Amino acid sequence: MNHDDLHTAAEPARHAGTSAATLAEVPRQSSADQVETWIRRVNDRWLVHSGLNHHARAYMDRLAVQDPQRLARSCEIVHRLMKAHDPDSDPKPWFYGGLFSLVTPEEESQYLEGHRFTRMLLPSTPEARVRGEAEDLELAPEVLRRVQNIRSQIREQILHTARTGRELKAAC
Repeated sequence: MNHDDLHTAAEPARHAGTSAATLAEVPRQSSADQVETWIRRVNDRWLVHSGLNHHARAYMDRLAVQDPQRLARSCEIVHRLMKAHDPDSDPKPWFYGGLFSLVTPEEESQYLEGHRFTRMLLPSTPEARVRGEAEDLELAPEVLRRVQNIRSQIREQILHTARTGRELKAAC
């Protein structure tokens, strides 16, 4: 998302087109492979600024080879966020915030350079940096509140997937 999209992301208007269709396609209960396939299809179909979809694909491709468990966990986070997403707002911040939620600092530099709004959504981004970016981008207070809400929801899903992973290991 770029500066022009920031205000759109905060608007409570219905988002039609591919975003609305995407929400209707969110798999209810699926295997990790089905969810990843759905996420890749959505990412490839959406129109985004500054090549975010290409960076997201490259990030997923890297994780598929180097850290498939983290990819599966990121996909689960996206899946859960999209099922709980408010259909009256743009799903892209939730989608990309969830997808990159487990990014390392090196990966953030590589895949999210130039994507300031998405970087603000990451739970690992310090609050002072979020406030500084919001000021620099001249974000309205309601947009900053939305950013904080999305960050909070992403944190909650990260904790949920971590708990689920520990419970699965304990059961084995």
